[in-house]
Parts: sequence; C-alpha cells; structure tokens
Amino acid sequence: MSRARSIQVLLIGVLLGVNLLAIAASAYWLNQSKLQYVQQAEVQTRNIANAVEHNLASSIDKIDLALQYLVDDMEQQVIGGKPVKTALVRDAFARFQERVPEVEGVRISDAQGRVFLRSESNQPTSVDITDRDYYQQLRDSTTGKELAISKPVVGRLQQHNIIIFARRYNFPGGAFAGIVFGAVALDQFQNMLSQFDLGRKGTIALRDRELGLIVRFPPLPNMPAGTVGNKVISSEFRKAYESGATATTFYTPNAVDGEERIYSFLRMQKAHLMVLAGVASSDYLAGWTTERNKVIATVICFAAVTIALGLVLSGMLQRATQENLRNRMYLRNASDGIQITDSMGRLVEVNDRFCRLLGYSRRELLDFDDHKWQECWPDEVARNAILQHTDLTAEPISRETRLRRKDGRLVDVEVRSSHFYWSKHLHVHTSIRDISERLANAEKIEMLAYYDPLTNLPNRRLMLERLNRAMVGCERHHRHAALLMIDLDNFKMLNDTLGHGVGDQLLIEVAKRLQSCVRMGDTAARMGGDEFVVILEDLDESTLAASQAESVAEKILSSLHQPYNLELATNAHGGFQHDYLCSASIGLALFNSQNVSADELLKRSDTAMYQAKAAGRNTVRFFDPRMQLAVDARAAMEVELRHAIAQGELRVYYQPQVNADGQIQGAEALVRWQHPRRGMVLPSDFIALAEDTGLILPVGTWVLEAACDQLKRWSTQDAFSHLTIAVNVSARQFRQSQFVEQVQSIVQAAGIDARQLKLELTESLMVNSIQETVGKMAALHALGIAFSLDDFGTGYSSLSYLQRLPLDQLKIDQSFVRDLLLDAKDAAIAQTVINLAENLSLHVIAEGVETQAQRDFLLSLGCRDFQGYLFGKPCPVEEFEQHLLSTLPKPVKNLA
Repeated sequence: MSRARSIQVLLIGVLLGVNLLAIAASAYWLNQSKLQYVQQAEVQTRNIANAVEHNLASSIDKIDLALQYLVDDMEQQVIGGKPVKTALVRDAFARFQERVPEVEGVRISDAQGRVFLRSESNQPTSVDITDRDYYQQLRDSTTGKELAISKPVVGRLQQHNIIIFARRYNFPGGAFAGIVFGAVALDQFQNMLSQFDLGRKGTIALRDRELGLIVRFPPLPNMPAGTVGNKVISSEFRKAYESGATATTFYTPNAVDGEERIYSFLRMQKAHLMVLAGVASSDYLAGWTTERNKVIATVICFAAVTIALGLVLSGMLQRATQENLRNRMYLRNASDGIQITDSMGRLVEVNDRFCRLLGYSRRELLDFDDHKWQECWPDEVARNAILQHTDLTAEPISRETRLRRKDGRLVDVEVRSSHFYWSKHLHVHTSIRDISERLANAEKIEMLAYYDPLTNLPNRRLMLERLNRAMVGCERHHRHAALLMIDLDNFKMLNDTLGHGVGDQLLIEVAKRLQSCVRMGDTAARMGGDEFVVILEDLDESTLAASQAESVAEKILSSLHQPYNLELATNAHGGFQHDYLCSASIGLALFNSQNVSADELLKRSDTAMYQAKAAGRNTVRFFDPRMQLAVDARAAMEVELRHAIAQGELRVYYQPQVNADGQIQGAEALVRWQHPRRGMVLPSDFIALAEDTGLILPVGTWVLEAACDQLKRWSTQDAFSHLTIAVNVSARQFRQSQFVEQVQSIVQAAGIDARQLKLELTESLMVNSIQETVGKMAALHALGIAFSLDDFGTGYSSLSYLQRLPLDQLKIDQSFVRDLLLDAKDAAIAQTVINLAENLSLHVIAEGVETQAQRDFLLSLGCRDFQGYLFGKPCPVEEFEQHLLSTLPKPVKNLA
C-alpha cells in the first residue's frame, strides 16, 4: 500500500470513529428522552381515565338519586291498591327532569311490563318492555334495591341508541309493582367524553362488562369497530382485561383503527362499566420527534463538517489517485473501442470494447506486428491518417472505414483520432465506433422513405425523382423515354370477395413480374392501390421508341395475364390454393425533354390508361393529345354545368303528345341549357356528363319541380287544364333512398292533381333491384302518378318484369319508328309492342314520328298516341301554349 493510501485510510478511520461516537451519544440521549415522554403519556391517560370514571360515577349517582325519589312517589301512589294519580306523577316527572336534564325521558311500567306513563307525552302509552334485560333483572331481583343499567339499545320510542337507568318500585309488603326508568342517549356520553383532550388522534371509549362498545370518542362511523355493541379489541386490551386488574396501562402498536397508542384501562365497580383512554404515539411523541430531528440535523451537520474537513485534508492525495483511476475506467468501460499508439505507430493500450469488436484478446492485439496491423486495418488511407497524428500540427480527424475481425469478417466503423501527451511522450488516441447498426437503420429508413413496404418497389416519391432524372437524361443525350401507367382490371372485386390479404398476394406477385419485364436501368414503381408505373429510359428516336415501348408494354400485359396461384386462408392452420386470372390496362406516354412537367406526363399516361379501360381493358393505349383535349373539355363542361345549375341557366322545353285525332293531350318536359356563350346546349351534349358526375340529381329535381309548377299554372286555365306532363327520371335519381318522399313533397308543394304527372323510366332500372323498383313505383302509383316505360325494346326487355311493374304506358322508341316503312323488322317490333301493350291493358305511344305516312301506319297497327316533329318540336312553354291554342276549333260566327 502506498503512503498516500495509508494516510487516507487512517484519516477515514479517525473521522469514522468520531462520527460513530457522536451518533452513539445522540442515540442514548434520544432513548432516555423517549422514555420520559412515554411515562408522561401513561400518567396522562391514567388521569383522564380517572377523570372520566369520576364524572361518569357522579352522573350515575345523580340519575340514581332522582330515580329513588320517583320510586318513593310511586310506592306512595300504590298503597291500598288505589289508581295512580297521573297529575302527581307528572309533577314528579318535572322534578326528575330538573334534577337530571340529561335524561331524555322518564317512564313507568306496571308489574306486567307495560309502560303506562312517560314524561314526553300526555297520551296513554302502551309499550311492552318485558323482553328488556333491565326489566327482567329488577323483576327477578331478590333485594329490589339495586340500580339496573342496560346495555345500549335502540329505544322503541326514541328510535336511536340509548342506555336505560332503572329502579324497581313495590307494593306494600314488598311485591313487585313495576319499574321507573330513564333513557340517556349515547350522544350525552359522547359529549361528556369530548370534553377531555387526548391529542389529535387520542381516543376515549366506554365498554360494558362483556367488552361491548357503548360509546367512543371520536367515533368511527365507517368501520365495524365503531359500531355500538361490537367487541373488536386489540390483543393487548384483551390480555389486560383477562388479567382481572382493576386499572392498568398497556401499549398497542395497532389499535382497532390502525393507530399506535398507549392506553389506560379502568373498571367501574359500581356501574360495571370500563373506561379506556388512549393517546396516539404521534401525539405524545410529537415533542420528542422535534428533538430527534434537531439531534439528527446536528449530527448530520457535525458529520458534514468532519467529512468536509477530511475531504480538504485528503484532496491532494485523492486527486492523483482519482485521475489515474478515471483514465483507466474510461479506457476500460468506454462504449467505443479505443486504441492508443505511440509515435512509431505501435499499440500501447486497447480497451475491452475494441477487443470484442475485433474478436482478439488484449494480449493478442498488443503483440501485433506490422503485417497483422495492416490485415486488421485494410484501408491504407485510414491507417496512414492515424500515423499522421504524431505531427503536432495535425487536426483531429473523423472518417468511416472498415476493420477486419479475427474471423475475417469486415465491420463498418467510424474512426476519430487526436494526439495527446502521456508520461511526457506523444501518443495518438483513436476511438472506433461500430456503425453497422446505424448504417442498417439508415438503409431501413431509406426503404421506408423511398420504397413501397408491401412490394419493395420504389414508391411515388422515388419514382418522381427517377422520372425527373430520366427527363434530364433525355434532353442531355437526345434520347427518348416512356412512362407506362398500369392499372389492374377488377382488382377491387378481388379485394371485396377474397379479402385484402389475397389482394396483397396478387400485388406482390405483380411487382415481381413487372421487375422481370424491364431492363436493369428501368424503373418499376407502385403508385398506390393497384396502380403501377414503369419508366423506360434510353429508347431510340421517336418511331423506334414507340415500338420499343409498345413491345415492353405487350410483354407486361402477357406476363400479368398469366395465372396467379393465390392462397386462400380458411382457418388458423392454413388454406387452399386458388388460380386467379388478372388483366391490366396500360397507358403509355413518350417524352424526350423537360418541356413537359412530370405531373403532365403522369396525367397523360393516366388519360391513356383510362382510354385502354374504355377500349375493353387488357390492352395498351398511347397518349393522343386529342384525348387530353376531350378530357379538358369534359372537365370544363362539368364546371360550367355546376355554374349553370346555380345560376339558373337551365330551361324546360315541351314537346306535344297527341291522340289519334291530333288533339294535344299532354307534353314531355325536356331540359335545355341556355349557355351564355355557346347558346342552346342540347341534352345529348351534357346529360351523359351529368349522369357520370352525379349532377343529374339536382338537374332531375329541378325539372320535376318546374313541370309540377307548370301543371299548377295550367290547372287554372280551361284550355290547358286537361294536359299531362311526362318527366324523364334517370336511374340514378330513381335509386335515391328518399326518391318517393321527394316526389311526394314536390307534388304536394305544387298543389297539383298527381294523375296529371307521368314519370318516364328506362329499362336499365330493371337490371338490378327489381324488388326495390316495384316498391317505389307502387308507392308513387298509389298517389295517382302514372308511369311510362321509355325506349321500350332497346334494352333489357323482359316480359317477366312487365307483369310486375305498375306501368300505364309503353313508349315505342324512335329507332324503330324511323325506318318503319322501310324495314319489315322494325314494323314487326312496333306491332309486337302494340300487341303486348294491348294484352297487358297498357297504353302505347310512339315517339319520333316525323311523317304523316309513319303516323298512319302506326295508327293502322293500333297505336293511338304519338309524339314527334310531325306534331311539334320541343319549344318553350309560351310557344307550346300558342301551338295548342292554334289547334283548337274556332267558334262559328252567328250571321243572323
């Protein structure tokens, strides 16, 4: 042991001895002080127990004396067997209450135990007390002179806990005549006990001769140990009770309420009661606790001063030792590997972390020669950089390199070097940190940021970077490239029917096939969902580029169209294989410069892809600028149509519907668009767009409201009141869940006769949900609304649904009427429709009638209602009304 170490040990021993002596002296003093506080607590509890016993005995004596007076009065009353004089007893009651006001009430019973008088009421009382212990005790008493004190009971009159004090009165000759007794509420005892101060957690209790609780202060309302009559006591109390001692003091660490206390126990000989007074340790040791804290603080201060003095004295010795220890601990326990080399590049020290990193022992590393050193550090640049730090002018360096482990495996590390002096010689300190995990995490982060987690293909972000790179490369090298937008056909159906897990299997397999179809420098990426993108770079000039791109696209189509072996999970233990065929639609856009943005290229390929879907799917379509013009025009028209609905640019035109006599019976409401720049826009130019975008709903509602409003106006004019209006209802509008309620609301708001409104439906409504269609039509038909089946025979013509639908009319489509006189097939179809309507008791109307010959031929077939240019073109309501008036017969003038 060194001298510095020996002095340090001696100094520590002296300081330790002095502090131990101070602690021992303080502990002895505190123990003696505590004993004094305990003795004071015992004296305090005994004094309070005696005081309680004295007060209680005085109160009992006073109650007993008052009862004796009352007994004397009652024995005088019963002499000679005379009836008891109630007035005299009432006076005795009053004197009793004056003597002992703490008694709640005084009662008198006869020998049979019936209470016949009580101080609280002037009314006769009939209460039976024969079951009470105090009554039985006095009735059976041989002397009849004792005072009976009951256990706590719930009074039959007071309905709360009371204690009864009772005495017996006798007939002349000593026979039992009854008892007089008074009731004292336990609250009176509670109030008496509350006058004594035993500290914040002290307690005083009264118990009967059988340990049953009479009253306790403070009460324990929510604990079983606090209920009246309970016999829950500590083991220490039970031991003192069973000892038979009249008075004693005991200590309990865990009273019934969980407190640590000193108790004094006292038996009352006269009343057979027990007084228990306890003071809590936290109360009677409060002063001692303050003294203890002061002593401890003093001892701590003394220890602090002595230790500080010792630290000052041993500071110089410790500094050198700690510095040496600190350096060694840092070297051994550093989280990074550390090597120290001398100015010649020889290893002089390594830590354990560096040994574990390379798999060598410390001895093996320190014995390395130059050859082994070069094997361990294969990077010559990094190795020389460390040696350069022997130059005092070199700055600290940090670089990443690789070291070779003992097993030959290379490990990625970060090296930091700096020079320092050790024992007056220049050395190089090199820390080596294993960054394999960091590089792996960086690779994972890059995968998450740039690659789709399901397919491991580049995601949209990386695809856009490569697309921009391809655009720059095309312009720099004057080459072409192609962007392919690939969308799987009917993928949603696969997801909905077989589940997303099966859909994911398909997407993974699609990604593999895409990668197998492209070259090393090309990119296959996933945009999201079932959309993929392929970027083909370094294509030839325009014509060849298109051919090359198409060849790859066809190769992709062929590969994707091969069967997929998908696993369908049936339970937790596996499933079965399912062969699935999938096709794709591919949109292809060529580019060779940066004149077009990446977003525009994606837009073009997407447009071409939708053209491929429209062409039947499983095909390739090149982007055509005319496609984009159509898409842009359609988008512009959608915006303008929304504006037209909001600004009221729509109009309703009416086309006459006539009978066989040429009389106008009604009209069909047809919508027109009065465009502020284009003029009148026909339905063929915007109705299909409205259907696709959902705008047909507000348009259809507006037309229906306008038609009903017009019917309301016509109903007030004799020339027009007979007219009906037919309104076309789209399938999308009809399938609304609230369609019936909507139509009913519009009809009621207009206040029209619903029988003058006719709704024209198309056959497409019958393809799906026939039951729902029948239900809605029946509900509206019940209101009086008529139904016409428009364009009958051009779509899903089925006799089965005709029988179920509440139709009123069939409409022969104009495509059959147009060539009626030239094509026998059209004539046969028209005849069939007319015959069918007649057999089903339906009306029939032909539309598109443009010549008198067509009208006459249809009439000969049995058609009685017509619509077409022969009778009038669709026109505004004003022109329609003028036309109708012009067809009415003119009144004959009277020439007389």
